[in-house]
Amino acid sequence: MNQRGIAPLVIVAIVAGVAVVAGVGIYVVTRGGENAGGGGGEPDFEISANPHLISIPQGGSENITITIKSLNGFNSTVEFFGVTGTDIGHYIDASCPSVTPPPNGQVTTTLTISVDSDAPTGEYYIDWHAKIDESPLIHTAFIGFTVTASS
Repeated sequence: MNQRGIAPLVIVAIVAGVAVVAGVGIYVVTRGGENAGGGGGEPDFEISANPHLISIPQGGSENITITIKSLNGFNSTVEFFGVTGTDIGHYIDASCPSVTPPPNGQVTTTLTISVDSDAPTGEYYIDWHAKIDESPLIHTAFIGFTVTASS
């Protein structure tokens, strides 16, 4: 049995039995086989970001709420790291403390993105990755941001 849903976030995850297709502002999740419907399957987690589109002035910073939702009893510590697709990485700092969700529950943390005062204005993105230690399991929230001129 397959399950399909649509939500107003941009997320991608590649895990055995799970395929996620990312788009701008929405994501489509297809889960099939024994993992369908959340009954059984391997412990896993989902990541979401709110908001997923922000504006940051040069020299400023903004906070984003990151939610980690436990699936199938998952309760390991989740660590984070970011990757940008352009040279904006030299001008930003993104940080978020590690979290451990309760089994079959969720936990939130705050991602802070700070932009240098000499960062070029424009539209950028960061792939905010969530992973567990020594595991290939990685989930990603895509966050779009616009750097605006400082006032």
